[in-house]
Amino acid sequence: MDAACKSYLERQCIPYAVNRARETILQMGQMRFMPWDEGEPHLAEDPTWAEDEEPSPCPTDTWARGSRARAVRALLGGTEEEPRQ
Repeated sequence: MDAACKSYLERQCIPYAVNRARETILQMGQMRFMPWDEGEPHLAEDPTWAEDEEPSPCPTDTWARGSRARAVRALLGGTEEEPRQ
């Protein structure tokens, strides 16, 4: 049984290698000569491709980096004013 399997694999080795080489060459040719994409007509007039409005900034919370709570300022001897936004 092992001899039959080995003989079969030896007979299929060259056709397999040739087939894989042919497929690789065809794929490389298809990749080199890719068809031209014309794109979408009238793209500038399409409202879905328009620029969005700039979002409003989020308010800074007390956990944000660089913001200090009023209690910290009071301990340091500063005025007790609202933190900057």
